[in-house]
Amino acid sequence: MNRLVVVVVAVNLGLALGGLYLAWHLWRLKQAWAILAESLITWERDLHDTLALTADLDLSRQQLLSLRQQYIILQRWLGYLPYLRQGLKLMMGMGLKHRKRFRRRGH
Repeated sequence: MNRLVVVVVAVNLGLALGGLYLAWHLWRLKQAWAILAESLITWERDLHDTLALTADLDLSRQQLLSLRQQYIILQRWLGYLPYLRQGLKLMMGMGLKHRKRFRRRGH
């Protein structure tokens, strides 16, 4: 009976430490994504404000059209960010699994 209690406590402690480790990594990932998102939002806002000023500039029609096309391309690329985020999450998950397997082998 005493051994069973020790095993249960040890398993529970292991699960708690694993949960703490996972929470810490998720918190760090959240912080990194928050910084990236804030930077991208600021960059997009500044770019939008800059392009909004083009009406006051003395640009040729061709230059204005070129700027607008570049802005459309940028918006399209920014639309891929959620997919990139999912891909990075997937790769990080695969990397963690690979590292755990690599450590178990004793290399």
